[in-house]
Amino acid sequence: MQFINNLRNTGRTKEDKLMDRTEFPDFYYKDRLVLMVKNPFTLHAYWEITTHLRNMNPGQLILRTYGFTPEIYFFDNKIEQEKENYYIDVNRPDTEFYAQIGIYSNNRFKPILESNRVRTPRNTVSDVIDQNWLSLKEVYLRTLRKRQGPSSPEFIEGLSIDRKLQPASEAVALRKEGNK
Repeated sequence: MQFINNLRNTGRTKEDKLMDRTEFPDFYYKDRLVLMVKNPFTLHAYWEITTHLRNMNPGQLILRTYGFTPEIYFFDNKIEQEKENYYIDVNRPDTEFYAQIGIYSNNRFKPILESNRVRTPRNTVSDVIDQNWLSLKEVYLRTLRKRQGPSSPEFIEGLSIDRKLQPASEAVALRKEGNK
């Protein structure tokens, strides 16, 4: 009851109060790089680099993305100082990718964070036909056999016999004639 009175007194809703308790922190203080797939042509990377790791590795941060086709290739993107995520145009459906964040030191790339591996989806419909899937017609016929709810013809005909009413098919035919 006290909680309800507090809501009335402050003019804030219950949802507002709950949101105060469920805010996400700005930082988790954990060095990490996460790579995710957005669509067949784009990846999204986000990261957190702690102050300690950053101070140990001064210089321009680089996001290096590796693609695994029959041959391994990579490309680099410069990271702006305060940026914590990046959309990467890969334009390679059905390809595996991996990323690193690092710096150039003495003309060599020095990785400081590594991501998970991801695979972009195909940009076409699959040609694999799974035999375990039913067609819509098969689904309809199977569910029709299993269900005999109040609106099913079998149920109505059962009532017709018990109560000496018109069969449902005759009732439908009569209704159609009446609408003419």
